[in-house]
Amino acid sequence: MNLRDRVRELANLEGMSLPTLEAKLGFGNSTIVKWDKSTPNVDKLSRVANYFGVSLDYLTGKTNFKKGIERYSSFCHVNDPYFEDVFDFGALLGEERKAQGITIKEMSIALDLTETDLEEIEKGLLPINEEWAKKMASYLGTTISQVLFNHDLYEGDVPEAYHDNVDEWEKIQKRIDEEGQKETYEKDGQLYHQIIVTYEEHSHISKYRTIDTKGKHTVNTVLEMEYNRCRQDSSILNAAHERTDIEVTDEMRKHDDDIMDDENF
Repeated sequence: MNLRDRVRELANLEGMSLPTLEAKLGFGNSTIVKWDKSTPNVDKLSRVANYFGVSLDYLTGKTNFKKGIERYSSFCHVNDPYFEDVFDFGALLGEERKAQGITIKEMSIALDLTETDLEEIEKGLLPINEEWAKKMASYLGTTISQVLFNHDLYEGDVPEAYHDNVDEWEKIQKRIDEEGQKETYEKDGQLYHQIIVTYEEHSHISKYRTIDTKGKHTVNTVLEMEYNRCRQDSSILNAAHERTDIEVTDEMRKHDDDIMDDENF
């Protein structure tokens, strides 16, 4: 869409013709009509932009967002507190686009962006939020996690079998984290499920194995201190509420524990 057509579109939305707009702005007859072949000066462009309340970038076709705040809100508004563009994600997507032989024009049309918008995203001049990162990655047939992994920016270990499908590994991680690795055993005719280790715990173990002797000593010391503190607190609590004037049965202890675990207690 050229400059003249964009101005005509804005005028149509206001229910007026180009000649009417020209008269309101004090332009000569057919001034705007000629803008399909010539570029007006900044003064005339600014008068049109101010009249419709749009940015010069929108008027000249550099962006499809009418106002600067719309552009900022669309691309930069954070909709996921865990997604940050500190690593210039747009540049990574630009490398992916080039590797696939896709042109700026092809991708901008597919995403309903202008070429300028996309170029600024890839140059890091226009940071993008998670929503746009997902849209762009999806168009390129990939995902945020896969792009990060491919550029050695992914946090966490991924088994070799999932190097080309990081998202599948994340699903497995989530399932392990939610359900835990469970062991089933029988006691008194009842089946019980005991969580052996969660993904978070497994991750801690993996990290522990990578630190040096000094680091392990620090972790071991803190862990031992916290373990003893929790055991001591538990012993004091149990001693404080256990009866000594009568024989305390397991059923009575269970009753006391249930009361202590009750959030409404």
